[in-house]
Amino acid sequence: GKTYTVCGPMDSFETRGFVPRALSQVFGEKYDVPENEFNIQVSYLEIYNESAHDLLSGLPRGDGDAAQPPLKKLDITEDNHGVVTVKGLTVVPVTSVDDALNCLFEGE
Repeated sequence: GKTYTVCGPMDSFETRGFVPRALSQVFGEKYDVPENEFNIQVSYLEIYNESAHDLLSGLPRGDGDAAQPPLKKLDITEDNHGVVTVKGLTVVPVTSVDDALNCLFEGE
């Protein structure tokens, strides 16, 4: 199913989904170029029946604030330059693949 393709099983590195593979590649690039500074942040959004849901809204934010209440509906907008924005979407700073994967699994 979709969840298996996206995440894969938690107990098998070989059959992990495309998101854990992409995160590994992003952090691999970060470690391959140590002279550059990278700030990596993750969000986890589900669109179901034309409604957007923030799957990380119950996690503490990176700014030290307490956990936010779940958002019922998020607005997705596009500006004149084609930039898409999701107002109110939780953004979590991460420093490692494990941090990012923890967000992924918390949002499940």
